[in-house]
Amino acid sequence: MNGETTTPTILVVDDDPDIREIIVFALDSYGYPTVAVRDGATALGWLRANPGPALILLDLMMPELGGIAFLEAYRLNPVLSAIPVVVMSGDSNAGEVASRLGAHGCLKKPMDLDQLIATVERWARPPGTRAPADPSAPAGP
Repeated sequence: MNGETTTPTILVVDDDPDIREIIVFALDSYGYPTVAVRDGATALGWLRANPGPALILLDLMMPELGGIAFLEAYRLNPVLSAIPVVVMSGDSNAGEVASRLGAHGCLKKPMDLDQLIATVERWARPPGTRAPADPSAPAGP
């Protein structure tokens, strides 16, 4: 790799194809490689088959395996549980739910682009350089 630094991959888990497309486009334009999947079951399969991403952006309400069930499975795996997860939701109680589930933060839908990018910049760093988690705080810096 000739000393190059690799930009960390962001995993976006959301059942809405338009939201996935917008987030992927935004993160790609800021230089973040992004993988987007439609539900928690697909995300778990991707995580088992690929190197862990730097950050998981997770919608709470999805068919198949939703965000809450995904987080329950995620916490059982010590390798996966080292990856920060930021919940995305339009639900007014999403911050409380994210905190209760041990997520690293919550982005309220519809998301502000600056807050999305600030959140990714905060959490998509090597583990020794991340800010400490405060799930009750907004996901931004």
